[in-house]
Parts: sequence; structure tokens; C-alpha cells
Amino acid sequence: MKKLTILTVTFLFVMSTVGYAAQSMSALTSQLKQATNGRAKISYHNKTGMVRALSVKDGFALPQPFTLPLNITAENAARSFLAMYGSLFGIQDQSKELKLERQKKGLKDRSVLRFQQVYKGIPVMAGELIVHLDALKSVLSVNGEIAPRPLIDTSATISASEAEETALALVAKSYKVDQSELTASEPELWIYNPALLGTWPNQDILVWRMEVTAKELLPIDELVLIDANNGSVALNFNQINYAKDRVIYNGYNNYLCDFDLCGPPWYEGEPPTGDNDVDNIYEYLGDAYDFYFNQFGRKSIDNKEMSIIATARYCSPIHECPLKNAMWSPSAKKLAFGQYVNADDWIGHEYTHGVTQYESNLFYYMQSGAINESLSDIFGEFIDLTNGSGFDDPSAKWIFGEELYLYLGNYRNIKDPTNSFDLNGGGEQPDKMSSTYYLCGSGDNGGVHKNDGIGNKAAYLITDGDTFNGKTVSGIGLDKTARLYYLVQTKCLTSGSDYADLYTCLQSACEYLKDVGYVTESDCQQVTNAIDAVEMDQQPTQCAALEAPYCDTDKHIKWFYYDDFESGAVGWVPSDLSLWEVSEKYAVSKSHSLHGKDAGYSSYASTFSPVIGPLPANAYLHFKHAYHFEYSDTENCDGGIIGYSTDGGNNWYDAESLIVDNGYNGEITSITNNFL
Repeated sequence: MKKLTILTVTFLFVMSTVGYAAQSMSALTSQLKQATNGRAKISYHNKTGMVRALSVKDGFALPQPFTLPLNITAENAARSFLAMYGSLFGIQDQSKELKLERQKKGLKDRSVLRFQQVYKGIPVMAGELIVHLDALKSVLSVNGEIAPRPLIDTSATISASEAEETALALVAKSYKVDQSELTASEPELWIYNPALLGTWPNQDILVWRMEVTAKELLPIDELVLIDANNGSVALNFNQINYAKDRVIYNGYNNYLCDFDLCGPPWYEGEPPTGDNDVDNIYEYLGDAYDFYFNQFGRKSIDNKEMSIIATARYCSPIHECPLKNAMWSPSAKKLAFGQYVNADDWIGHEYTHGVTQYESNLFYYMQSGAINESLSDIFGEFIDLTNGSGFDDPSAKWIFGEELYLYLGNYRNIKDPTNSFDLNGGGEQPDKMSSTYYLCGSGDNGGVHKNDGIGNKAAYLITDGDTFNGKTVSGIGLDKTARLYYLVQTKCLTSGSDYADLYTCLQSACEYLKDVGYVTESDCQQVTNAIDAVEMDQQPTQCAALEAPYCDTDKHIKWFYYDDFESGAVGWVPSDLSLWEVSEKYAVSKSHSLHGKDAGYSSYASTFSPVIGPLPANAYLHFKHAYHFEYSDTENCDGGIIGYSTDGGNNWYDAESLIVDNGYNGEITSITNNFL
């Protein structure tokens, strides 16, 4: 009896939906607007005149035409809606004119279904509809383009072989190659309407569709449409994406060759030069590009198809020659490689520095610099583990720069940072915040090449899993870990982020990926286990960053004045415009901070002062700051004091006696303090 009830409901549902298709467009749009209380959003195609997008304002769903069975599939729920409203898009009978191409699960049990338009079983080029459903199978949106009522003869008078011959001859002539060097895919009948690709006329044409490519490595991948009735060329274009645009120069270990001043350059698509250094750079930069594009859809370093420009055998007056290192230049936005370039992970590392500049823009100093380095190590190793090139013996897994060890004695062990030897940072790397190997101070920009071991160890644990520091982690695999770190890099970290920020970002990013169905709750627990194991949320015991409390714990905070500089330095009056700026350096709020530039000369008038007004009793001033001072063994050249004025800036007083936490910790010895 239960089965009979379900079958009856399903039968009535199918029969009832077919009956609605004949309603006019105006009647259907009026019905939708009424059902959504005027919230329906409708967009029309500027050439076909049909609806191309349908949704509801304020996050509401489009109502189904009637109550659906509780166990209905996402496909049938989408089809039930299109059975009534499909004619708005140009579909008369969804059951015959729409073929489900693929279905994906989205955020919060949503479903995304892509339908291909067909006419008498023949697909229509660019004729597609995408339907988004929520967890209850209600329609969130429908969008796409449809060729309305393609009433054409589907019998071809031109054979497939004739069409193929025409296509091959066309491409051979266009690219000035011999036709014997080309090959064509099996011709297929399609319906082509130029209006769906944004051109005229709005006319349906039966065509033979094929892709013509070169048998050798030539940049030819031509889509060709041949009219199936008269044999003419209906459409053709090259589908090669030239976003991977590599330009490699040879610096010849010459100080005068600054990046691309020496040549000749080797351009994208040219055959190997026979020079191992140039060829390796070209190949491995291609691997880096491919990894980011295939994993995340990223188009080059800036995600806007910038040319990837690099120099082999780079030297400069301020480096040893030949250079025993590699670099990404943030100002030149180019890469430079020195004596040895046979390490794919090293080249991927430098490529990632460029990505970092265009995304989180992590400052290359202290913990933010260590995270900057760690991200480059992590993605460089991911590229190494997936490109099928270089030295890929299992013993070298998680060894960064293994190919360079024989030449430089230089490597980093991502799995066990304490077993590393790094010429930049020197000696072992810390694998947790409480490690005695942690470096702080001015050396190596505050330990950027050494302290990245903490981030590296976490990435290893998240990927492969292990037992470390009292925590057991089950690895979630490379693909999930790469997606996690890319989301952190592009959506969470700011220029001044430290490891505590990375700790929060990794968890937040994992929660997002869980919501969209990419990872599981268990995966996110493993991420937490890993970052707890390396004590990422703690401060290093050797040089903990001092955080002043807002006020006593028994007091409630009430803000009288607050400024995070996200709207600029409104209300602040500089005494020297040349020395102060609103910058993206060391931002702790979102993306901006107040930055005092190095004057380069003896100066004391470098202050900013907000006009705050009368203060309530027991008020406190609390601010976050970071600094990097010039120093030597005999004198301290840089420094600063906190001054305050109670008469509009006419007289200033040193606030030293008022400081409760984190007061002055040094003395300027090279100049006389004559500010106050």
C-alpha cells in the first residue's frame, strides 16, 4: 500500500506539470512575481529575447508549482520547475529538450544541476541551463541560454568526411602548416546559433563540429564548425589559452644583466635551447603554473595572466656571482635564479612568493615572513610531489631542495624541520613554538627562513598525518591540504599575520570547506590536532610578542575613541607629510595601518596626533604597533617616544610616566632628543 501511494503521487506530479507549459510568458512572469511577493529577479537575453536568469531577492527561494514528494530527486525537482517555467527560457518540453550533464553538491546540501539543450537528440552549442536547489529542493536560481524552438531539418547533406576535409584544409591554410601535420576529432552533429555566443544572426544552423589539433607540439587547437547542408565554415577559432606566458633570459653571470637586460629571451612555445639552466627554469615554472591552474583555476602569478619573466645565471653587484640562491622581486615582478636551477620545488617556491604578493602580501619579516616562507616551501613541495619531474625517490619526499644538496649542502626537511640545514637561516629549524631552535631578533629578518619550520611541520602533519608532541594526526591528503592552504592564502591572511592568525585561518578555512562539502568534520579535527601539535596558537618562549591588556579583568571595556585606519587617517594631523602614510604593512584589523617611514636623516618631528577631545575619568589609551629600528653595536639611530598634548598641540609632554604596560625599552644614543 505504501509503494502504491508513492507511485500514484509521482504519476500525478508528472502528469500535472506537463499541463502548465503552454502558458504565455507574461502570465508566467506575473505568476512568479505574485508567488514571490514581487521579489523575483528576471533578466532577459538581449538577442533571443528569452529569460536568461531567474532568482529571488533577499535569499528567498522560487516556489515549486505544487507540493513535491518527500523523496524526490534533485533532478526531478529541477525538472518539475522547468516543466512549468521552462518556456520562459525557450524550452517547450523539458523532458525531451534537456539532458542532465552533471550534478554537484554545493554549500549546505544545495544541489547544482547543469542541463544541456538538445533538439531531436542533437546538442545545441552554448544551450545550457544551470539550476540551483536548496536542501529542501526549492529552486534558488535558474540561469543559462537556450536557442528557442530550433525548428530545423536535422538531416545533413554534407558528409562527415567532407566536413573533416574542409576543416583540415582551413586550419592548414590559416597556420601555414602542411595538412599532414594536423588531425581532427570525430565530426559530430550540433546545432549552432550565433546569438548564444553573442553574435548575429539569431538563426539555428546544423553543423559538423570537430577540433583540429597538431600532431606535434604546436599551439593549435582549433574549434571548427562546418555547415552540414552547404559545406561552408560556420565558425572557427583557436582554443589554446596563452595565459601561460613564460619569458626566460640568460644573465650569463654578468653583473650588467639586470633581470631582462641580457638576451636573447626564450619565449613561450619555443623549442628547448639546450641550455640546462634555461630549459629547467622554463619547464619547472610551467609545472608551477599548471599546479595552480589545475588545482585552483589560477591564471599565472597575479591570476590575471601576467607574463612569467625569469632570468637564469643572475648576478648583481650586491650578490655573490654566481648567485647561490633564487628570488622573486616584488618591485620588478620577475624571478631570478642563480647557479643551480635543477630543483623543481625551489622554482615552485619562488613562484609562490609572487602569488603571496598578489594575495595575502605577507610582510617579509618576523612571523609573517616565516609564514610567507612556509607557504612557498609547502606549495613548492606540493608541486614537486605532483609534477612527475625531478628527483622523486620516496626517500626525498618532504625534503625541500633535495636536488641542491649535492651542490650547496642546503635543504629543508618539512617532515622533520629539526633535521634541516639552511644556508639562509642556519642550522636546524623549530618544529613547534616552544622549540629552542626558534630565532628572533634582527637576524634573517627575524628568522623568516628558520621559523618557517613550524608552518612546514603543520602542513606535513595535515597532509600525511603522524604522532607528534602528544598529538596523533590522521592525514587528509595533498589535494585537501592544498585547497585548505590556498583558501587561507587568498581569503584570510593579511600582510602582518602571525602564527596565531594562521592557526585561526586554517580552522576557519576548514569549516568553510566542510560547509561546501569538500572536507569532513573529521578532516577539520585533524587540522586542529596538527596545529595544536606545533603549538601554533602560542607565542615562542624565547621572544614572545608582548600584548598589553585592554584593562583590568574586572572592568568592562567601553570605547570612547577607536580607529583602525581602514577609512584612512581621518582626523589625524601629520607634522611631516613625507614621513607618514596609511599603509598595508602590519595591518592587524583588515588591511590598513598607520606607517611611519624611515626618514633616512636625523629627524624628530615625525608625529601624528588625533584630536580626541575631553576624556572620561580612568580612560586608557591602547594601541598595537610593530617596529624595526636601525641599530649598530655602538649606537641606536632609530627610536620613538609617545607624546601627548592638552592644549591643541602647542605643548607636548612625554607619556613615559603614564605607560602601564610595554614601556620604553631602549635609548636613542646618536642624536639629541629635542622634541619635547
